[in-house]
Amino acid sequence: MVSAFGPAAAAPRPLRISIAGIRGAAGTALTAELAMRLAAAFGTALHDDGGRPAVLLSRDTRPSGPMLAAAVRSALLAVGCDVVDLGVCPTPVMQWAVSHRGCAGGLAITAGHGPEHWNALKFVGPDGVFLDGQQGAELLDHFHHNRPRWAPTGELGTLTADSPEATQDALAAHQTAVLALIDRDAVAARGLRVAVDLANGACCAAAAALLEALGCHAIAVNDEPELPFPHAPEPTPQTMGQLRALVRAGGADLGLAFDADGDRLGIVTDQAVALTAAYTLALAGRAVLPREPGVVITNLSTSRLIDHVAERHGSRVERVRVGQSYIAEGVHIHQGVLGGEGSGGVMFPRLALAHDSLCTAAHLLDLLVRERCRASDLVADLPRYAWRELTVNLPAGEVVHRLTDLRAWAEDEVSDASVDLTEGLRLAWPDGWVHVRSSITEPAIRIVAEADHDEALEARLEEVVRRVRE
Repeated sequence: MVSAFGPAAAAPRPLRISIAGIRGAAGTALTAELAMRLAAAFGTALHDDGGRPAVLLSRDTRPSGPMLAAAVRSALLAVGCDVVDLGVCPTPVMQWAVSHRGCAGGLAITAGHGPEHWNALKFVGPDGVFLDGQQGAELLDHFHHNRPRWAPTGELGTLTADSPEATQDALAAHQTAVLALIDRDAVAARGLRVAVDLANGACCAAAAALLEALGCHAIAVNDEPELPFPHAPEPTPQTMGQLRALVRAGGADLGLAFDADGDRLGIVTDQAVALTAAYTLALAGRAVLPREPGVVITNLSTSRLIDHVAERHGSRVERVRVGQSYIAEGVHIHQGVLGGEGSGGVMFPRLALAHDSLCTAAHLLDLLVRERCRASDLVADLPRYAWRELTVNLPAGEVVHRLTDLRAWAEDEVSDASVDLTEGLRLAWPDGWVHVRSSITEPAIRIVAEADHDEALEARLEEVVRRVRE
């Protein structure tokens, strides 16, 4: 709640603080004043490492983006940071640029797949990775102590803004790095037809340029970033109806759905079937692991589809907590060759430790050409699992108590499953699993279950839901 940051003039409104950033309804919970104070704390923290910090700034296409960007810019300049504002730019491009330009950090103004009236501040370290839990706590410590390092006139930061050249340079350099990871000439020679739904988001220009560079015949919808989101900006089967129709009408080899800021990718096959997000990581594994076997990092709530792909190609899967920064940490610790989550976000360590829908799209196109097959053939080669996701909304104070009771029940009474307490509770059987955890964005419990057959899934899910609610 806003009250956690100090007294407020009006009744507190929901503000969600998590490893995924600081988010809320723009203008009410996430105000310009709050954005300034958080950015000042971030800039002050960057000064702890000495020198004159350079910070990259990006945003998606939400109407509140310019307002929050102006607030953030002024605060960073006031604490002596040099700011390069890339404007509307995919978040993974900004993350890549932070690490390759030697910047002190970055700040993305985006609520990702969240609703249009929401926005968020997501903070990036010098390695191009979102701040982890400890780094986030240090940032909030600076914020709560409210001791910004206001710079005197001669030490104020410099601003590079409204510069198409800066944005184009970042996009072009990122695209060059992506294309170096695949066989660009082979893809271009194939002349694939690709249907694209850009959700009027930050990838409109970047995706068009990438497909052109790969010699693809692109058929795009919702590619006007100045317009509102045409649907929820999350690539799910429920939001890909228009893309399915486009694939069917255009005879496309593949359909690609981007989210608002460019970290998630959804897929529609050549047969106009919209896939769940779990297939994005599995197919990315199919693209990477035959040439570079190794460790794949994913979270506890991701489908076993990736385990199936990894095993077939002499690789293994390590599971970590939910969240992009945990995936990045796992990739670093285990020297992973691929990372990602069942949300459609995939991380290619040879490029950067960031979920990157543009790089994912390039690898999928490369896979189709290399295997000389259709997208539907790749999907048919994967097992089919029963899958369910549920959210149980609870009063904020109840979430921890319910999870504590559930963990005790599992350790004391569940004997036929392995128990993993890394995050919440994960029960695993030879033919499936159930993961129960607290939401990182709202006072609720998330329950995800997968099994070889519907009967086993429903029985386990019913038991866990009953115990959560009781």
